[in-house]
Amino acid sequence: MIFTLTAIRTCLLMLTLAALLLVGKNPNVRRGTGWGFVTLGFGIVALGSMLQLGAHAPFLQSYTVFGDPDTNKIIAEIFGFYLGICFVFIGLWKLGPILYKFFISEKKLSESERNFQTIIDTTIEGLVIIKDGCIVFANPSLEKMFGVSPGELIGARAMDFIVKEDHDRVYSRRDDIIAHKDGKNISEYRLLNTNGEIRSALISSQYINWKGEDAFLSVISDITELKQVEESLSAIANTAAEAIGIFQDEYLVYCNPAMITTFGYTFAELQNKPFHQFVHPDDRAMLYERYNARQAGEEVPAQYDYRLIGKNGETVWVMISAGITRWKGRIATVTILTNVTDRKKAEEAVRLAKEDLEIRVEERTRDLRVINDQLIAISNQKSAFVSAASHELRTPLASILGFSALVRKILDKHVAPTVNDPALEEKIGVALENLDIIKLEGDRLTRLLDDMLDVSKIEAGQADWRDKPLSVRSIVDDALAVSRIKLDAKPKVTLKAQSEDPSLRILADPDRIMQVVTNLLDNAIKFTEQGEIVISTRLARKDVLEFRITDTGTGMTERERGLVFQKYYQAESPSKGISKAPKGTGLGLAICKEIIEHYQGMIGVEPGPDGVGSSFYFRLPLLKD
Repeated sequence: MIFTLTAIRTCLLMLTLAALLLVGKNPNVRRGTGWGFVTLGFGIVALGSMLQLGAHAPFLQSYTVFGDPDTNKIIAEIFGFYLGICFVFIGLWKLGPILYKFFISEKKLSESERNFQTIIDTTIEGLVIIKDGCIVFANPSLEKMFGVSPGELIGARAMDFIVKEDHDRVYSRRDDIIAHKDGKNISEYRLLNTNGEIRSALISSQYINWKGEDAFLSVISDITELKQVEESLSAIANTAAEAIGIFQDEYLVYCNPAMITTFGYTFAELQNKPFHQFVHPDDRAMLYERYNARQAGEEVPAQYDYRLIGKNGETVWVMISAGITRWKGRIATVTILTNVTDRKKAEEAVRLAKEDLEIRVEERTRDLRVINDQLIAISNQKSAFVSAASHELRTPLASILGFSALVRKILDKHVAPTVNDPALEEKIGVALENLDIIKLEGDRLTRLLDDMLDVSKIEAGQADWRDKPLSVRSIVDDALAVSRIKLDAKPKVTLKAQSEDPSLRILADPDRIMQVVTNLLDNAIKFTEQGEIVISTRLARKDVLEFRITDTGTGMTERERGLVFQKYYQAESPSKGISKAPKGTGLGLAICKEIIEHYQGMIGVEPGPDGVGSSFYFRLPLLKD
């Protein structure tokens, strides 16, 4: 029984020792003072176990230190087990913090290894380790890049996946890396995958020690699509009409053919001088200021113009668009220069022409001002003349009309009844008709003088305007009352009124507005033999009132409608239109136009409904409450 318990105890201690030995692989654990206590404790336990076994095993009793079994048992228990266990516990107590750190570091190391493996497995770059020309490690991205299954790359020759024309460069770089064993080498190569497709790749390689032997770690980036885009952009740049250049430290590092064509310099000539030396001296300060501001990240106009000096010494105007970019790992300025010399010449020509035109306009304005003053003087003289002439003509005209009326009365009442001779009666009848003509034309001349005087006053600004609020109802009713008397001679013509809202009002001189309405109604009556005449009012817009007089008379031609509001116009069309009607003074509609325009209104004429007759209208601002 004792033998069995001692054996079990020894096994447990051995297992504990094995665990501690595993932990003891870490040099930091072995360097701790607790490790010595643990070792000493296990040694004492082992010695005590041997003593205890010897006390119970007959074949070992001759080798025990003490012959007395009881004494041997006590020594084995105290010194062989309990003392050893104490030393072990003391050692574990001292090793506790170190063991805790050990387990934490092991956990973090395991986590780091998992993260590192995840990064290797998921990165889009291909990772490969090459030893003795063969691949000993490849991540999934590299396997995908070459189109192979997992593990298929291991043991394959690395050069089998590189285009033959690039082998010499690869060997040269490999020898350089082995010779120095430090630093990195980044180069562009062409790779060949299992499908025979050639891919462009940027490979960064460096020396590593792989399991005690020389090896290479390479990071491979597939830049095939980037190269295609670069080639497309290069093709665009090479065919662009604009000059494109990239500058670093004021020196040109790239330009397209248009840059050379624009300035006449070769690329080498453009590279060998700071770019400001090609800029016109008067524009260098401005260009320097904006260049430095752009480099400092400050806001600069997106586009502006300046002058460059071509190889032949000719000034070339360009419009620059610039921005910050990176060129081969360094900050650079990319510029797009558009040749705007022709535009500048055109702008200069326009500027000179504008200056010349302004001078000519100023001279012409002075001339027109003089002419205008003269015309005003002439107009004033005309108005004065018309006013004086109308007054001077009224007196003899009144005498002529008065005496002609008196003569007609005498002939009609006193002479004609006493004459019995037919021939003489006929002559008296002719005389009476002539006297009627004198009266008719005299009245027409009187109206003409009145209209001339009216137009003269309006044009000269001497007319009296007695404005007051007028309702639509009052205007229409008064116009109908005056016009119905004139319709007695035309029984086949009817006159009616239509109003959307008779309560609407305008601000105007009642006599002037009545003059316009009655003039339009008189014309409608004059040129309508049968049918109807309608006077209507409506809102043309929210704040504009429209009066319209529509008839079914003879109507007008399109040409007559365009001329009817001109002064002294009389239609001359013998086949259609107002030329068939009795003649007027030719000033009535012109006066109407002057009156309506005085109130910021407008007047016009349109064909009647279905092209029959005419429809005159005028519009005036509505009086707001």
